[in-house]
Amino acid sequence: MESRHYAFISVVQLHKWLNLRNGSALFDTIFLFQNYPISKDMPTSNLKVHHSYTIERDNYPLSITAWEADTLHIKAKYDISYLSDNAAMGMLRTLEALLTKAISHDDCTVADLRQIAMDAEKLYALQKQRDFNKTSGERLRALSRRRL
Repeated sequence: MESRHYAFISVVQLHKWLNLRNGSALFDTIFLFQNYPISKDMPTSNLKVHHSYTIERDNYPLSITAWEADTLHIKAKYDISYLSDNAAMGMLRTLEALLTKAISHDDCTVADLRQIAMDAEKLYALQKQRDFNKTSGERLRALSRRRL
């Protein structure tokens, strides 16, 4: 029965346990699956929408939204001070690989998915090192040109 004491805690208490400052974010990522049941067989009304435009804003440095139309769509919004374009694309490629493996193989295990994620992380680390080396080399060349 001791464990039931921790079955629910307030966000304030969780902040205290994690030693977070007041007002600091508890999460830095949100994954949202939009599931609006829209059937082509639904009766139509006289209401027609011709042009629509929406602006979605949130306070997360990384937001991943998925929705189904004819196929599964995934959109990532991210703060560039939090995540580089290459990192965001790498995350989306990893997510695509995980979903593809899970869908296409009935016998897919969590260990299989973990291996895909680990391989992707290694690839990302290599890409990050290449980007760093390229940027460093460009900076060194620019500095040496200025000195001449």
